[in-house]
Amino acid sequence: MIIPPRRHPDWFSYLETLYKRVTGSPQHLASHYHVVLKAGLTPRRGLAAWEYLCSRCLVKQGYLENSLRITPAGVKEYINAIKTRETQVAEEAASFHPGTAPDS
Repeated sequence: MIIPPRRHPDWFSYLETLYKRVTGSPQHLASHYHVVLKAGLTPRRGLAAWEYLCSRCLVKQGYLENSLRITPAGVKEYINAIKTRETQVAEEAASFHPGTAPDS
């Protein structure tokens, strides 16, 4: 089951950054340190995001120290999460009627 990105911004930011750094390829490695920095996470939050993603088999440790890779399941999860987010945005846009105030 896909968890919408809005609910878990840390793990999603981490996964999205990793996906972009490895250009969506499970064959490429990235540095955990650089992913955390680029995602704008603190070291503690980055570690928590990494542990969560590892527990779901979406990322795995690479063969080099401090390296990791996205798994095929991680690629699929990221793509599905993006599609879910795009669908939510489209539905929200379709339900908005000009001239009315959005619900607070």
